Amino acid sequence: MGNYVVVDDIRAEGVEAGDYPDALVNRRILKWESIVETLTRNIFRVIEPGELVFDGNNTHRMHFNLALVELVELKINGDDTALDSSQYRAFTGRQKPKDDRGNPKIELIGANIPSGQSVPSPWSSGSSIFKKGLDQKITAKWGHVDDDPDNPGAFICPPAVKECIVALVIGDLRGYLEQYLQGTTKPSGAPVNRERTDDHEVQWAAMTAKVTWSMIPNDIRDTLLMYRGPWAIAVPEVRDLTAFDVTFVGAW
Repeated sequence: MGNYVVVDDIRAEGVEAGDYPDALVNRRILKWESIVETLTRNIFRVIEPGELVFDGNNTHRMHFNLALVELVELKINGDDTALDSSQYRAFTGRQKPKDDRGNPKIELIGANIPSGQSVPSPWSSGSSIFKKGLDQKITAKWGHVDDDPDNPGAFICPPAVKECIVALVIGDLRGYLEQYLQGTTKPSGAPVNRERTDDHEVQWAAMTAKVTWSMIPNDIRDTLLMYRGPWAIAVPEVRDLTAFDVTFVGAW
């Protein structure tokens, strides 16, 4: 049984057990769930890997390539004492106009953070920072998920993603995808797009692989492209400015 799709979802679309046994359907489900996760660089369920350790970047903000569902605990700069929730802001919105899943991040807001852990920066003068070279320990729930409308507090795979996986499984079972998947050893380019967030910009380059975006039927590809995980790119390092008498005026 898959994480997003089960055999009954495939049967509901008219795929008969006599032609396609449960074991075969399950294999196709697991196959396409894995491919969709790989292509989108995303996970559409809640995972709790425990405490993860990241390096700092000498700014007051850290970006991630997987959406934050909930930040449970944050320890910065090698300290084993967790910060109070008033000392940071986790971007966990899942609904418009505050949908943070395309640009997940944590931001320190400086209130009551221990002395010795702050330095002026062009982004936020006087703000505390995630210091480069020191451990930033984050315990969180992760995943690009929707709120479950029928079960408050629970989460579901985005329905559009689930529908795409169902279509890919059925297409594979019935041979609909053969025209797309033939000759998969040849290079095939992914669509080139531009993506911008507040601290970085990415120009998407062509990619080659056994299964690439261009091997997915156009309607399914166009839907799944909306659910790509963002690249986690380090922002420029900020030097320690305490040795300089500098006043930042206006926007950079």
